[in-house]
Amino acid sequence: MRISIQRSRAVWYAAILTTSLLAARIQAQADEEGQHSSKQDQDSDGDGLSDSEEIEDYLTDPYDRDTDGDGLEDGEEIHLYGTDPLQQDTDGDHLTDWEEVIQQGTDPNEPDTDGGTVMDGIEVANGTDPLDPEDDILRLERYRLTGGELAGCCSHFQGPQGWSGLAIWPWILVVLWSRGKRGGRLLR
Repeated sequence: MRISIQRSRAVWYAAILTTSLLAARIQAQADEEGQHSSKQDQDSDGDGLSDSEEIEDYLTDPYDRDTDGDGLEDGEEIHLYGTDPLQQDTDGDHLTDWEEVIQQGTDPNEPDTDGGTVMDGIEVANGTDPLDPEDDILRLERYRLTGGELAGCCSHFQGPQGWSGLAIWPWILVVLWSRGKRGGRLLR
């Protein structure tokens, strides 16, 4: 009987020891997973994107609030404006996303916000309003045409998705027709 009691105690102690070791292992694994998930949920730069989102989804720098350096935080670009946090000028119109959103009030995803056939960056550089399509043609009338080329405008420009300055040529024909062509040149 003593042997059976001792065996029972040994089995009982082994069961307790095994259960304790198993519980400790499960707890350690849970702690490790908890630390791992809290690291993934962490936002080291405070830009509104978790470190794991920045690394795995958007390829942005989890330690830099503004990966592309355009003045808008990565989280704002993704969640608020729908712009690319890896490009300073998402729509390729020669205005940074910050300039479009904060300074000009133009659409950072549309190269010609007013639809007047001249890109926003060119309008700002030339002093016209990128939100007013009517002033695009007025500006074109002021340019000089020599040998069939429009000086000082966007005929050389190649923007995103194949958009180019060639879209303004119908306006040039209107200007030529309304002013008349004099000796191959159209002056102010």
